[in-house]
Amino acid sequence: MKSAMSAANQALSNNELNQAGGLLDQILQVDPFNVEALEQLALIFSKLGESAKAVSLLERAIDIDSRRTRSMYMLACLIGDSERELEAIELYKKVIQTSPDLIEAHNNLGVIYKNTEQFELAIDRFRRVVKADPKSGFALSNLGNVLKDAGKMNKAVEMLARAVAAEPTLTSAYSNLLVSLNYLSEMDASSTFQRHLDWYKHLPSQIRPDRFSFSRSPSEKKKLRIGYVSPDLHNHSVGYFVDSIFSHYDRDAYEVVAYYNNLRKDPIQSRFSELVDEWVWVEGLGDVALADRIYSDQIDILVDLAGHTANNRLAVFYQKPAPIQVTWLGYPNTTGLKQIDYRLSDAIADPVGISDEFHSEKVWRLDKGFLCYTPLNLDASISELPALGDGGITFGSFNNLVKVSDEVVSAWAEILTKVPAARLLIKSRQLGNAMTRERLIKRFEQCGINAERLSLHAMLASREEHMSLYGQVDIALDTFPYNGTTTTCEAMWMGVPTLTLNGDRHASRVGASIMSRVGREDLVADSISDYIARAVSLSDDLNRLAEMRVNMRSVMKASSLCQPSAFCQTLEGAYRSMWSEYLS
Repeated sequence: MKSAMSAANQALSNNELNQAGGLLDQILQVDPFNVEALEQLALIFSKLGESAKAVSLLERAIDIDSRRTRSMYMLACLIGDSERELEAIELYKKVIQTSPDLIEAHNNLGVIYKNTEQFELAIDRFRRVVKADPKSGFALSNLGNVLKDAGKMNKAVEMLARAVAAEPTLTSAYSNLLVSLNYLSEMDASSTFQRHLDWYKHLPSQIRPDRFSFSRSPSEKKKLRIGYVSPDLHNHSVGYFVDSIFSHYDRDAYEVVAYYNNLRKDPIQSRFSELVDEWVWVEGLGDVALADRIYSDQIDILVDLAGHTANNRLAVFYQKPAPIQVTWLGYPNTTGLKQIDYRLSDAIADPVGISDEFHSEKVWRLDKGFLCYTPLNLDASISELPALGDGGITFGSFNNLVKVSDEVVSAWAEILTKVPAARLLIKSRQLGNAMTRERLIKRFEQCGINAERLSLHAMLASREEHMSLYGQVDIALDTFPYNGTTTTCEAMWMGVPTLTLNGDRHASRVGASIMSRVGREDLVADSISDYIARAVSLSDDLNRLAEMRVNMRSVMKASSLCQPSAFCQTLEGAYRSMWSEYLS
């Protein structure tokens, strides 16, 4: 039996999976209680993508030996990102009890804690990993990311900078660092821009810039092939703004190819895959292989929809597999790559003469705004103004809690102080964690606002419940320096006006851009004191609020913000002009 197991292990190490599997089956026929054989066979099924079979084998192994550390660890790895997260947590705890030095178990447990919004526990776990390996860029990056999600932005930036220093070619850590800088009001545009310009220096040496040549005859083609690269073409904020272009593009003049860097499937992803000419799953392709694929597909204009956000493929754009490259929508700043020719924006989000010098790309400003919103809850009913029922104003924010900076808390607290009968409703996924809720309450208490005036909500079971919660809000308050985008559009769709503060960067001008599209410049403040004053004034005018609630959706529908066909024509006009510039 030992020789058979040795032969099976040797075959497995040689990646001869069929041979190894056959040997292991023979062993289990003779000895069905052989835990090692069960584990190795589970490993084979895992490699083959048959995780359900692997899970079943490992559960058998644990039934045989309930203290078998390896079986518990393997099972926890397989079920950790499924609906069995709580089981995985308990398994990792048992593994750590018997093998406290198994760093991978600490790290994986930290990942589950992060994914389940248990940020303090995740921070503690990742700190253990960093202590065990202080020079691991991966470990430092994990800690930095969870600090960011927990709202500890300055500590997150410090940790992510350490990750980059420890492992310079870990470009994901550097991208996470750049994302975090957009949340800090103290970061000036010049230094942030320089940080973006340095990103390419952290790419592995095998990723070479501008490695393609284009021998196609330079002519005005009947059709342009447009490629979109994104990990977010599913039920994600990006989906609300790309639906218009996938649904309304001119199929006689353009072919659209979507390169989807994700494995997630949902109804929106399915819809998009049916709308475009070609849908390519690219999550498993390396950066060189994907660049080769795009080049062979003869894409004329390649569009990045992620910037430096998670799971981006900027390393592909660095190789320049298409003659024209554009960044748009997913990231509120420059990419820093000279290989990307244009960044799509508008004159409010990126004013002429102010933003241009802080872009490696040419800023291409679209007329009537750079966004087109497609509501996914077209029939969600608008409630009566809540304040008419109980006499008290409810302010609200549905933004990611990371955007709720100390400046924001201070401003909101002052608004509540000046409107003594008002309440503040905050909804954010992070508020599913008790420690995060307590920390937010404490921040408001330090500003003189007690917990009774706060209504805190975490993720809701359905999108319908999420939208209906706007029925409890009279006035939405935007965050700064990082404005909301989807949340602002959702609030307006539900008849709720959003008060925004115009700032000094794209991330803090999006609110002003959106409000200008619907003719509500009166909801754009130019300073924190003006923001507070406008909130107080608006709360005193229930007739005005009631009128806005009744009319906001129809105004929005009639505006350029919700005219997908017109927006798509404008976008395609930009693409055609870019192509003409390229030819000339």
